Amino acid sequence: MDRLQAHIAAHGWGFWCVERRAAPGCIGAVGLMHIPWEAAFTPAVEIGWRIAPAAQRQGFAEEAARLALAAGFGPIGLAEIVSFTRPANAPSWRLMERLGMSRGEDFGHPRLPEGHPARPHILYRLSRADWVAQRLG
Repeated sequence: MDRLQAHIAAHGWGFWCVERRAAPGCIGAVGLMHIPWEAAFTPAVEIGWRIAPAAQRQGFAEEAARLALAAGFGPIGLAEIVSFTRPANAPSWRLMERLGMSRGEDFGHPRLPEGHPARPHILYRLSRADWVAQRLG
């Protein structure tokens, strides 16, 4: 939480709490963040989501992610947004595809040691131009 709050304080945007309309209380966080480590595709801004297990697969991540993309490509003015996950995390990369993101290069997460089973990651990208074109049909 400290890292998320510090990012919002520094940039005016970041990850936001997701709540159900009918039942107040944070069920997760979705938003945008500068990636704080180095990789072939950084510097970059990622879109990400963390939803409580009991609230997953109910559309909350997708709805909030679409709002985060609109903020990123609208008032924030980003040229590109990336996202990444482990190959086994099909719900996440399927959401990236529903959001219109295209698969990029595979990479080893630099914060995990060589040989760690969670090190392999897949990258997805979406440019502002592609986001606008998708919205205009």
